[in-house]
Amino acid sequence: IRALCEGWTQGSTTPPSAPVMADPESGLGTAEYLTQRLSEVYGAAQRSGVSVTNTHALVMIDVSVAETDPWQRLARNAAVGQALKGAYGDGHPVARLCDGLYAVLVERGPMLGEGIAALRDYISDSAITMRVGNLMRQPPRVWIESLPDTHRYAHELIESLQR
Repeated sequence: IRALCEGWTQGSTTPPSAPVMADPESGLGTAEYLTQRLSEVYGAAQRSGVSVTNTHALVMIDVSVAETDPWQRLARNAAVGQALKGAYGDGHPVARLCDGLYAVLVERGPMLGEGIAALRDYISDSAITMRVGNLMRQPPRVWIESLPDTHRYAHELIESLQR
């Protein structure tokens, strides 16, 4: 298994010429994908004269645990990716930012708070159903991250969340 993992990582040492937009482990978008989608949201908001801070937010999901081996990490990322796709549907801006941390770009609305609790329960139930509940934080930590006034600061926010 170790040789397989080392060969896989050494075989792709040349950086791609274009940013990677899909995370292979979770099937979700990457931080670069989310940054691009945020650029579109900020551009549309500027054209229509509204503030993104009032219309959109990031829903953050943290399922990380202290120690996981590579196979457990793959299983957890795949399970959470499937759960988030099930919760939000296709075409929704969802990304894996780093190991165990995910972000969803959502529109603000009166049901946002209730949706957070339902999402936490849905991810927990999905993890148990997929038999990976022991590989992630139970219950998952879910919170709303407000977006800043400008896209540049939003990009910096995404970078800071990845640390």
